[in-house]
Amino acid sequence: MSVLFWKEEAVVRSSRWSILVAALCLYASVGFAELGVQDFRGSTLSVSSAVSYGTINREVNQTYNPFFNTTLSLAPRYWISPQLFVAGQVSFDREWTDRDDGTYRDETRVSDTTLRVGALLHRWDFGMLTFAGAGVRLPTSPLSQASTLNASYNGVVGVIQSLGSWGSANYFFSAAFNHFRYTTGETETPRIQSCAGDPSGCGSFLNTGVRNGKWVTSHILNLNIFPTGWLFISAGATFIQSHLFPRGVDDSTISYQAQEPTNSRYLVSYNAEVDFQPSSWLVIALMANTFNQQLAPNSTYYRPFFNRNTSFMVDFRFTLGVFRVAQSDSGDGDKKKKKKKKS
Repeated sequence: MSVLFWKEEAVVRSSRWSILVAALCLYASVGFAELGVQDFRGSTLSVSSAVSYGTINREVNQTYNPFFNTTLSLAPRYWISPQLFVAGQVSFDREWTDRDDGTYRDETRVSDTTLRVGALLHRWDFGMLTFAGAGVRLPTSPLSQASTLNASYNGVVGVIQSLGSWGSANYFFSAAFNHFRYTTGETETPRIQSCAGDPSGCGSFLNTGVRNGKWVTSHILNLNIFPTGWLFISAGATFIQSHLFPRGVDDSTISYQAQEPTNSRYLVSYNAEVDFQPSSWLVIALMANTFNQQLAPNSTYYRPFFNRNTSFMVDFRFTLGVFRVAQSDSGDGDKKKKKKKKS
């Protein structure tokens, strides 16, 4: 599910969520591989509502800035064989509060469109499953278009270790190459060159546009627990590094000295999810997630969990095909049921 949960650093969010969503969707598809013999198993139609932590706790921001939105997500998947699938995803979101990054009232936005292919490589005797996938992200969202993105190409490899009947632990590595028309959405040099350092007050015309990330790498860790056949609990963390385009200019007006190279951007994301499955065609998910840069502008560490970027969500997933949480009935099980009916 691709939802814009935060209102700041639009270009950073776009790159971060594209990699995270692609990797998590590829991870989820592995669990669906054994659930049945239907060709479209794992396909979903989701309706999600999100509210920010700052909406609930007014003390998070200096000024009250509520956020509440609804997102419709389409995620079809087709299994070419028991080990190989192709998939896609696109979503539409509507913020019911006032947008911070838009100029239109009551605007419904489309996300980027992702196309993926994945394969289950090998299942080991000790319960480990290896997986690999690749995909492309097309810039159909306003944020990607504003950052001059042409396309993003990514690959994912991972392992899923079974922890018996009660859960699993997963690790995924994702790398994406982003093809931009320009190194920044806007220029980083002053639009009026003579204005740099001028005490006359024209400093308001200086521009410090955000640099784009040419390469983005992600490390994703997840722990999943299956208490019963209708309950699924998951928690995870994602460590993201964006390798930025070099500045290309020597700006002598900067007075501070960087403590480390500034051509990388580091983000950490945390997520928790509880899924209930009241029927075979519906999953209700309660989710919380947040992200933070490693350092704040004053070089102190951000609070990792409940900060201004935290969001809470309720997701209703309508299944198109087989989608059973924490249940691994195989085709053999289905055949046995048919034999019993015949007898």
